[in-house]
Amino acid sequence: MTSQRLFNTNEINNIAATLRRRGMAIETATKEALLDGVKKIVRTAKFLAPVKTGKLAESIHYEQEDSDKGLVFKISADAKNDKGKIYARIVEYDPRINRPFMYPAIERCKRGINENLKQALRRET
Repeated sequence: MTSQRLFNTNEINNIAATLRRRGMAIETATKEALLDGVKKIVRTAKFLAPVKTGKLAESIHYEQEDSDKGLVFKISADAKNDKGKIYARIVEYDPRINRPFMYPAIERCKRGINENLKQALRRET
């Protein structure tokens, strides 16, 4: 006959508390790393945005949304022309203008963001 050691209530509570703390630390570290990456994308997009009046670069910003899908960051450029039309999409996608700024910013920052997320996870696990 083999004997099995059962955890007592205090041990189970301690393990559960440790797991909760570590989970919260991982969540906090990854949120901070992701926010840092979003800020880098915004700075890079502002740097890459073509400058005629400066409105386009000034309009680039991020918003943080907590949703049922988790933490979501939305990066936008919402400068308007004299007629009230948002023109960032035209600048980004129109082949006649050929001055994309948002996707190149994301591409430039993507590898660093992934690396920062990995480092944050390694630190907390």
